Amino acid sequence: MLKNIARACLRVVMLTLPVVIAACYGMPAKFSKNGKVIDKQTQAGIADIRVSCVEANGTVSASASSYGTDGAFILYYDTACDHLDATDTVTNYAGAARYQETTVPFGSGDITIQMDKQP
Repeated sequence: MLKNIARACLRVVMLTLPVVIAACYGMPAKFSKNGKVIDKQTQAGIADIRVSCVEANGTVSASASSYGTDGAFILYYDTACDHLDATDTVTNYAGAARYQETTVPFGSGDITIQMDKQP
């Protein structure tokens, strides 16, 4: 009898544990894409660029920001991306972004996004 109660309790714990983990940490994304954002002229990495996964219908399904001196980013997404949009999130005193918005096709392997400075 005690053994059956212990088994029932163990089943309840094992069934609820994934729900508790998902509630604390969120559901994991199905896919990820590594890349970096660089200045087209100097080839230096650019931080603080928002990289967005855009579906074929134009919906933005996921986004990430580049970080560090190499401009690296990791984009986690669940649905297929048609292309990536890169947008500068840093503005100068006049409210203008440092770099022009850039769109690149979504391909296999790591992605390098080259951005032009604002004129």
